[in-house]
Amino acid sequence: MMTPQDRQTEIGDLVLTLSRLVRGEVELARAEIRQNLRAMAMGAVLLVVALVLALVALNLLAEALVLAAILAGVSAPWAPVLVAAVLLIVAAVLAKVAISALRPSRLVPLRAAARMRRDAETLKEMMRHDSQT
Repeated sequence: MMTPQDRQTEIGDLVLTLSRLVRGEVELARAEIRQNLRAMAMGAVLLVVALVLALVALNLLAEALVLAAILAGVSAPWAPVLVAAVLLIVAAVLAKVAISALRPSRLVPLRAAARMRRDAETLKEMMRHDSQT
């Protein structure tokens, strides 16, 4: 049979363990958010690069491609339209990749939240078990 002092020691140990667990989970959540922010920053960089590449491509290569299309037999009025369409498709693909990395849902620390839920269930189970003894 447990004495009141043993019970107090056990409760103190449980509180200490819970405190350490919560601190660890909070630190894990912070680390996960930092990682997600880095990924979002990379997405922003990719978006800027995509926009710059699209502008550079349009400014530096458009005329050469238009001339190449004309030499290949495309009529002069339609050659710029064809070149612009191809360049816009490339820019759209790059932008789509970048925007997917910028989703706000990437900030949510899903793994840490799942671990916290499991830990809470474990603690509830431990408390039920302790109250039965």
